[in-house]
Amino acid sequence: MCARSATDANRRTTTEPLSAIPTQNEERRRSARGRSDAAATGASVGFGLALAYLVVAGGYAGTVDPRLRIVSLGLSAALAIAWLVAVGSPWAIALAANIKLFPGLVACYWLGRRDVRNLGRFAAWLVALVALQLVLAPAETLDYLSFLSLSQVGISFNLSPYAISPLLWGALLVGGTILALRLAPGRWGWAAAVALSTLATPRLLSYFLVTLLAALRRPDGPRR
Repeated sequence: MCARSATDANRRTTTEPLSAIPTQNEERRRSARGRSDAAATGASVGFGLALAYLVVAGGYAGTVDPRLRIVSLGLSAALAIAWLVAVGSPWAIALAANIKLFPGLVACYWLGRRDVRNLGRFAAWLVALVALQLVLAPAETLDYLSFLSLSQVGISFNLSPYAISPLLWGALLVGGTILALRLAPGRWGWAAAVALSTLATPRLLSYFLVTLLAALRRPDGPRR
């Protein structure tokens, strides 16, 4: 009786589809995805708290020294961009590109994957945000567009290759874009796109590097 039961159990086990038996690779992927999501959540919370602190502290510091307000605004913008890139949705990347142009290079991820849906949403959000700015503040928006220039790099401590040679910066920008497009369909595609959008700016200050944390979590599935 016992021998028959054991035989039946073995038969049921061997006739089960292999897809129903979790493999070690699947378990490792789930574990890695869980750690990545936890890290991304922690980073998002950290970005939000740090941003709130800088806004409050910057408002107070500006009453003491106007230069401190400028530094606080720069840090706040960097954290806001980092959080938006970490969100990874088309609307978030479009909003980040409205704050500072180069985060828009994250769209190389969708372009390289031929993800027409998210690429179209990114373009639509970008156009809508620019149109909204033109309606709410037409003069300021036009002034901003006329202000854009590579000559605004300034004398601050610049980590960008542009500070060494504009030709070197241009060559690295082209090479980085091609690399991001080639890597987009694979495992490192999102990290390459985030790195490109962060390092491409001709004025790379140290606190802009916080955006690289957004590479910890790759957006999975369609996003709005």
